[in-house]
Amino acid sequence: MITLLSPYEPYLIAALLIFFLLTLIQMLVLQRRLSTFMKGKIAKDFEGIILETLDKVHTLENNDTKIQTSIDEIRKRLSTSLRNASLLRFKAIEGTASNQSFSIALLDELGNGLVISSLHVRDRISIYGKKITQWKSEVELTEEEKEVIKESKGKNSSQF
Repeated sequence: MITLLSPYEPYLIAALLIFFLLTLIQMLVLQRRLSTFMKGKIAKDFEGIILETLDKVHTLENNDTKIQTSIDEIRKRLSTSLRNASLLRFKAIEGTASNQSFSIALLDELGNGLVISSLHVRDRISIYGKKITQWKSEVELTEEEKEVIKESKGKNSSQF
């Protein structure tokens, strides 16, 4: 003879049996859908699409690494390129007709490069070049040369 521990035990067993049946039905429906989806050519194409997509992802990851390396190299080269140019035209001697004299600074973002000055005085032209290292020169600079270096330094916008 079977003895019940609780008067609610038959209801609990019935509820568990209903839950089990519903879960079984849901699993069978999903199994049927999956087998329909994976039949024949569609399943092979689906697997191929997944493999092809994974290959493309790996290729993109490799390309990303190459691109990042190239960008780093370009940044390195750009920091040493002459890109902060500044020009100032002026009269070397008061009383001359126009601003024929000039100073031009050609510097990289670290302040290295050169300043070229051309002085036009009545019957002659003199051209001077001065090396600039970290925004300074070992030789004395004219006020115009100091001004073009200062202007060039103001253009120094390292965005990278």
